[in-house]
Amino acid sequence: TDGTAWATGNNNNGRLGDGTTQQRLIPVKVLTGVSSAAAGSGHTVFLKTDATAWASGWNKQGQLGDGTNVNRHSPVKVRTHVGSVAAGTRHTTFLSAKEGTGIVNVAFLRP
Repeated sequence: TDGTAWATGNNNNGRLGDGTTQQRLIPVKVLTGVSSAAAGSGHTVFLKTDATAWASGWNKQGQLGDGTNVNRHSPVKVRTHVGSVAAGTRHTTFLSAKEGTGIVNVAFLRP
């Protein structure tokens, strides 16, 4: 693949990361240099080939990991030295690529 992330569908709170909140009926280009992505209930996290994590969308519980609870319509860089990402309903988990730093959970896990 060429590492381009595309997204389509519901875009409440900017979860697709295309800079808008408009529903997208066809895929729109979001970000380049992406190796993987994870989608939560209202947010998306992208892992770029340079081991940085970027996130967009709903951020009420701080699930984007950017230190705020402000929704983001475009991806914002939230971590470096990331090996993989996973997203749940209201949380994101980053697995560090840097030896010895382990896993960081952002926000909370809803029962």
